Formats: sequence, structure tokens, C-alpha cells
Amino acid sequence: MRDAVVRAEAVGIALRELGPDFSDDLFSLEYQNNADYPLTPATTQKLRDADAIRGLWDKYRIFGALDGARLVAATVIGQKADRGETQFTSVLSAYRGRGIGKAVKAASILALAEDGLRLFSTGGAGVNEASMGANRALGYTIEERWRSYERDIGSATPNSYGCSWV
Repeated sequence: MRDAVVRAEAVGIALRELGPDFSDDLFSLEYQNNADYPLTPATTQKLRDADAIRGLWDKYRIFGALDGARLVAATVIGQKADRGETQFTSVLSAYRGRGIGKAVKAASILALAEDGLRLFSTGGAGVNEASMGANRALGYTIEERWRSYERDIGSATPNSYGCSWV
């Protein structure tokens, strides 16, 4: 995890915990990225309004990746019982594929680990290979899979229902 942070910092990205004064920046980041979130029956990321973004600081810690003064990635993490639980990580499209999302998530994990947490969880859509790859690189293992089913209308007959994997 430290390597992920060091690599991002080596190319000029500053990683740090953000205060509520970054709520407008986080709202802008989420607004720009909202259409890029995978939309599956099990995973959605609805666009929060500015008030809801400000409210995140009431329950969570927010970590950001800054390129100069510009917020280019963020992760929102909280503590649930005995573990840190990532709510979401968001990276501007121009910064994807460069390890920035992995680095900001790693920075959040390292900070909570300094506070004594040793277990961490996160989610993700299986169709988002970049996110899944970053999670694997940070040491996450898949403990559960959510399946979604859809009625196959084309071949359904009365008293007969087909299922197909989505």
C-alpha cells in the first residue's frame, strides 16, 4: 500500500485526508464521474446533491488525491464495528489507469490502520475491472458475490419462468 502512495506522490499527486472545505470539489468530482459508474441490478451510484456530499463528513472520513489544487480522486471510508468500510472511490477519467484510485484508497486504509483497524471491506461491480484490479492489488479478497437474475421474457410461457444470468 505504501508503494501505491509513493508512486502517486512521485508523479506530483498529493494524497491526504480532506476536510469539509472540500465538499464543493467532491461534489464536482462526483458530478463529472456519475455517468461512468457501473449500473447493474446490484450496484448503483446515485448522484448526491451538494447537501448530501457535505453530510458525508458527519459519518465518514474522506481522502483525496490532488494534482496541484485540483481534486482528481477521492475515497470515502468509514468505520463499521471492527472494520474500515470503503463507501466509494472516484477518479477523474483523465487520471484513470495511472494508479491514482489505488493510491487514494491505500492512503485511507493506511490512515485507519494507524488508528488500530486491521480489517477492511469494500464493494464493487464485477464489470468494473479497474476497480476490482485495484482492490486485488491492495490485498482484498472476494468473500461474497451478488447474483442478479432477470426473467427471460422471450421464452416464457404461462406457468413457465426462465432465468438468465445478467
